[in-house]
Amino acid sequence: MDSRKASGLVVGTSQRDVPTILNPEISYKEALAWLYSLQRFGIKLGLENIQRLLDELGLQSLRSTRAPNTSIKVIHVAGTNGKGSVCAMIDSICRAQG
Repeated sequence: MDSRKASGLVVGTSQRDVPTILNPEISYKEALAWLYSLQRFGIKLGLENIQRLLDELGLQSLRSTRAPNTSIKVIHVAGTNGKGSVCAMIDSICRAQG
């Protein structure tokens, strides 16, 4: 199915993209579920990805929060917005400190 806006832009190209949301009988929960299904990049909570990265880099000793290897300094920057700015600021601070 090809759905177009008045501007001519394609909004959806499959039944998943244009579901029964056009049906006035759709429930609020169904509409909400459909909206959430459109999310392209979901958030995966947990430390599994970081632990796997540390393992791949041979830094397993950093996995323990009780006795971390203090010879390696790590700054983990994460979040939705501002990572570039934060990393630039950290870079400036580290360079200024030698």
